[in-house]
Amino acid sequence: MRSTFGRLFNKNYLLIAATVCGISFAAASCSKDDDNDIVPPEEQTDDGANSGREDGVVNLSKVTSDITLLDGDVVIGTLEGNHQVLIADSATVWLAGVTINNTEGAAIGCLGNATIILEDGTTNTLTTGARYNAALHAGPDNTTLTIQGNTGKLNASANNLYSAGIGGGYNYYFHKCGNITIEGGIIEASGRTGGAGIGSSDWSTCGTITITGGNVTATGGWDAAGIGGGAFYYCATFEGIIISGGTVTATGGNGAAGIGNGCDDKDPGHNVTITNGITKVIARKGGTAAGDVNAVPIGAGHNSEIGNVIFDGYTVFDGSAWSPDPMVTGKYGELWLTISGDTWTLTPYEGKFTVNGSGKKVIFSPGVLQYNSYETTYKWRFADHQYDRNHNLVGTWFNHFGWGTWTGNSPNPTEYSNTLTRYKWNGGDFTKESELVNEDQRGYDWYTLSSDEWQYLFANHTYGAASVYGVNGVIVLPDGMTSATGFTPGMGSWNTVSDENWEAMEHSGVLFLPVAGYRNLTDFSNLSEGYYWASGSGAHYVQFGSGSVNANASDFNNRYYGRLVRLVRNAE
Repeated sequence: MRSTFGRLFNKNYLLIAATVCGISFAAASCSKDDDNDIVPPEEQTDDGANSGREDGVVNLSKVTSDITLLDGDVVIGTLEGNHQVLIADSATVWLAGVTINNTEGAAIGCLGNATIILEDGTTNTLTTGARYNAALHAGPDNTTLTIQGNTGKLNASANNLYSAGIGGGYNYYFHKCGNITIEGGIIEASGRTGGAGIGSSDWSTCGTITITGGNVTATGGWDAAGIGGGAFYYCATFEGIIISGGTVTATGGNGAAGIGNGCDDKDPGHNVTITNGITKVIARKGGTAAGDVNAVPIGAGHNSEIGNVIFDGYTVFDGSAWSPDPMVTGKYGELWLTISGDTWTLTPYEGKFTVNGSGKKVIFSPGVLQYNSYETTYKWRFADHQYDRNHNLVGTWFNHFGWGTWTGNSPNPTEYSNTLTRYKWNGGDFTKESELVNEDQRGYDWYTLSSDEWQYLFANHTYGAASVYGVNGVIVLPDGMTSATGFTPGMGSWNTVSDENWEAMEHSGVLFLPVAGYRNLTDFSNLSEGYYWASGSGAHYVQFGSGSVNANASDFNNRYYGRLVRLVRNAE
């Protein structure tokens, strides 16, 4: 039997001198070669269909020829020799302790749609030693390879050039492989030069790569992404990447993204989307040479193009420009991005707070509300950090507002007089979301907590006086969190929180309310205490110092005093 997966594959190359990422290669044409000695899948026969099979269990140690796995097969054992193992179209098979090392082709290849279930507690090792293959080769275009499991492990690795761990390789019928979906299991996949850990390889493309669960580690070969495209040019790409669950660690080869494109991929049409359903995503770009500076951990490799890069609904790259540029550590949608050198780490932003007995949950704004009348379009913003606040007056960004002056369709935030009739609560609360400098926060309905909600917050959450980056204030832990490293609950004194511990707390959604005193006309007083407005009638506010918190303070006759505003939005 002659194999679809490259045992007798015999390319004729159109050699082109190419220099990629500082390395010279002899590159091949992307066109299919009509002289390839390959038998189409529909013309193949399975000479070893029953070899090693007994009552639905296939023991590879007893297999003596090529075999096609059938729907319902449970596969065990170590395969001796380079026998081809294929999965029949639309079949579901269980891997329950398998070792396959094929030096002449793919370890396992799919003839169409296929589902692989990793038996709990087993380790399954697939290795290819052949060029232009994948250890686990997905089916042809418009099919899907699905991998499922819990504690079962799959190790898929390529030990020869231009080969992927899981995905596609260049040959006549599978020049473009189908989709790859990982729903669970413990997956480790590594490619060799030009081959992605999971995705395409040199001169091949693959469909959409989707990860919804599991623990996935993927490492690309030289010039290839950990997850996504191999190398080079239009010939080693993917249709899209969607990561919506699981823990994922992806490392690119030299000049490649951890998640996205390899080196010199000129096809910009594919997107990378990561949602807040993940547990954690760690992406590292490959290489430190001067020629690799254009590669990013998530996106395009060196000298490559890509479509959109989207973090939980927020487009950080639109195919031509980054937003922000350069990228910075911070919150994108409901994901928190930490940037450390060549590594980007994404985790869910979990800062949700229940604020009434009916279970209403809110998310606080990134910082206190600020206003600048001298700006032309975006006059409002949230402070860059939770601990940021100032004691400015009109003419620059300021954050001490008289009661209600930030509310309604015609707010009057620059009101400084003590004429009480100018301070009232306007309908709609804060309505100027479209004028926020913070582009990623404009699509939400921001508003002010009521006095009852502030009271519920402090009565039902752990809180305490603290000093963060030298700024005193109150830390409030989110729902489900009762302690944090470096934090001491209680209002006895301002406990200093280390920078490292605060960053870890903020990643977990911890709230910090800095002290800033209040403004009486143009003078600032009681700078060692915090004052935050509440919504509704009565000019209620929260007041705290190092000794106590009063979440139901009221001063209707002095409502012209300027106090801080920390807005919230409903948690979805």
